Parts: sequence; structure tokens; C-alpha cells
Amino acid sequence: MPAALLSAQAREVFTTGMAESLRWIALLLLLAALLVIAWPRPHAAERTTSQEQP
Repeated sequence: MPAALLSAQAREVFTTGMAESLRWIALLLLLAALLVIAWPRPHAAERTTSQEQP
């Protein structure tokens, strides 16, 4: 097998693997962002009343 062909195959495998891993990372970041957006936060009125009580 010529070295140029091996180099082309290695480059193809590397770029395919990197593309797939970046897709998974993007999906995980999207899910994390959606979780942060959906996370229940106390309203401003609830925060002030809970801090005023002893």
C-alpha cells in the first residue's frame, strides 16, 4: 500500500472521528443549556420573603 494512500485513509478516518465527536459534544452542550434554561428558579418575591424570615 503506498504511503500517500495510507495517509489519505488516515486523514479520512481522523476527520470522520473528529466530526462525530464534535457532534456528540454539541448535543451534550445543547442538552445542558436546555437543562439550565428549564431549571426552576425562585421568583424575586420568594427570595425576599425567605431572607426576611428568621
